[in-house]
Amino acid sequence: MENVKDLPDIRIRKIVLTDFRNIIHTEVDIPGGKMSEFKNGESSILGLYGQNGSGKTSLLLALSALKQALSGEALLYKDFSSCIRFGCKKSRLEFEFSAFNEMGLEFELYYAFSIAIDESGNDPEVIIKSSEIDDALDSMGLGKVMSESGKDRLVNFLRPKDKRIVIYDELLQFASQSSEGGKSNKQVLIDTSEVASKSSGKAFGNKKKYEHLTSKYESNIDEFLYKAKLESNIKSTSFIFSDKVRKVLVNGSSKVSYKLILKALAEFGNNYLFVIPMEMTAANNIRVLPLSLWINDKDEGAFGFIYLLSLIEHCKIQEELFPFLKVAIGSVSQVISKIVPGLTIEVEDIGKTISENGQEIHIFDLLSLRKDVRIPLAYESDGIRRIISFLCLLIAAYNNPSVTIAIDEIDNGIFEYMLGELLSIMKESAKGQLIFTSHNLRPLEVLPYKNLLFTTVNPENRFAKLEGISGNNNLRDSYFRNIILGSGKDAFYDTTDTFNIEQALFEAGSLQEE
Repeated sequence: MENVKDLPDIRIRKIVLTDFRNIIHTEVDIPGGKMSEFKNGESSILGLYGQNGSGKTSLLLALSALKQALSGEALLYKDFSSCIRFGCKKSRLEFEFSAFNEMGLEFELYYAFSIAIDESGNDPEVIIKSSEIDDALDSMGLGKVMSESGKDRLVNFLRPKDKRIVIYDELLQFASQSSEGGKSNKQVLIDTSEVASKSSGKAFGNKKKYEHLTSKYESNIDEFLYKAKLESNIKSTSFIFSDKVRKVLVNGSSKVSYKLILKALAEFGNNYLFVIPMEMTAANNIRVLPLSLWINDKDEGAFGFIYLLSLIEHCKIQEELFPFLKVAIGSVSQVISKIVPGLTIEVEDIGKTISENGQEIHIFDLLSLRKDVRIPLAYESDGIRRIISFLCLLIAAYNNPSVTIAIDEIDNGIFEYMLGELLSIMKESAKGQLIFTSHNLRPLEVLPYKNLLFTTVNPENRFAKLEGISGNNNLRDSYFRNIILGSGKDAFYDTTDTFNIEQALFEAGSLQEE
């Protein structure tokens, strides 16, 4: 694990989506995302509301794509093919970040990329020999990172026959800011577009930044980056943040600031950005608890992972992760006992075993305790298990300004008063960022209007705030009033007619009787 102690904190400040799902174009400013807002103690919470199918989840899917890209992971066809708006060839995703540390270092970062579906099938001309990439790395003193099982093997990466997602036209920009408040112009660090590549004659532009990022290498770097760009295309990953390319550019850079930018964004994607989709709730309902864990260890640094916790048999986890899991469960228990008085969670240690592949495994059970009565967590309510599943991340977002969590349907299975209390606490004191969708309107009574966005019927302006709100207005009443009276292209609700619904129900019943 890389040393991340000196890396700046990262916060998302803006998201721009074009031709993404049912969105033609939208721009969303994240409250509290700017450095100045953070210094002023403003909370960074954003609640998304709207009728079913109106696009609330689109923002969370965009964050999922961002996490995959920054982590160097593949954007799978089954997960992201539906994100490209019907009739369009590509979607464009753009993100702005604030980056800062305690020493006064401040950056504004910009990362954008396009996604499209590749249906070309096998292309015999696109064959990459991983041994060639390994040889290039080895000549630069970085070792044969592509070799497997300690052996040099020749692997041909062919375009798969199945459709796949491709990430392309990546653009990474930055603007630095001094402690005195002076700000530089936005500069392009890496541009992988075809135009920029042709202009520089390299795998990416601009040419001057390319030279800075590869200054420590004397040979083979051009060929390596060109082949790595093809490989990332085939593997549906980011080129810039693929593990090999990022490490090569970080190690080869002559500029400390360029190293920090690449490492900080990759670290943010891997260990500080988390998206909790509704699929996790579905897993919870079949007696598997997707437990989101985040650890900030003084030796290992910060890292997070999602553990699928069995609720119907003994749980198993890698031995090296078991101590971290116990710490995480301890922190969750401490908080859950205040949310649900009298309830605590504990880990029952059963012992160790060896897996089929020779890995040391720890066996345990997760129990809930109420008034000295210990029962398996499987017998707790869906709502309590739902809270437990993301509570560790909520703790992390409360305490760490770099942690961003996005939760789809945060209200699912949770008592609305309790939900309001949790959001009130996060609004007042949380250091990190929380983005959520919800159908329950209780948050409208505890959050300021600037922390809420509502979907509109206009695909060219999919998200909007309530307008004309004063300090005495009840947001819940104002929202209902807009639904009832709203009209025009930016109305919050696509009008339904109760008479037509009733008639449809009657006619559908008649069809069933025939």
